[in-house]
Amino acid sequence: MSNLLSKTSIEILTNLKLKQILEVEYLFNVYQNANEIIKFLGEENDQIKVQEVNQLELLFYAIGEYHYSVSYLNKEEHLRFIKNEHFANSMASVVADKCLSLSIFNHVERKLANRFSPPASSLNIYINFMLNIVKGYQRNDPQSTLISDLLMKSLTIARSIIEQLLAGYETEAFSSWRTLHECECTLILLD
Repeated sequence: MSNLLSKTSIEILTNLKLKQILEVEYLFNVYQNANEIIKFLGEENDQIKVQEVNQLELLFYAIGEYHYSVSYLNKEEHLRFIKNEHFANSMASVVADKCLSLSIFNHVERKLANRFSPPASSLNIYINFMLNIVKGYQRNDPQSTLISDLLMKSLTIARSIIEQLLAGYETEAFSSWRTLHECECTLILLD
């Protein structure tokens, strides 16, 4: 790993301004060990074809694992955790595994399009515009705001349907469309 990457990683960790829960040096060591594990796996196992690892994703996996592991600990337990090298090695292994499994070897459905395709981006613009308008209305009072609540729900479901379609989940999008259609029918009846 280059010095520039090391310096950038430490800078990112320091700038998160979470010093009360982040031990930058410990976390950086977990991150470095995870990088070494990934490199070792790529060199030693012919079945694993490790591509270039997104270092920022790896760093965020390390931050997430660290925060999850220490967030419930008191100060004394936190210090014991930091000093235990076994925990750091175990965490590095988990971070490497998650990065490889969820980023590099992640199963991806056949995608129909992406969010940059004109129909998808146009629909997202319109839905976002309408959501920003509707969020200004009073909500969450069934006696007086049922229509605006249903409209907000409908727009949120519509956005979800687009995301599901773009990700290749046609069946799930169709199920969500049925819910959207129910909202539409209810809105027509309330009008």
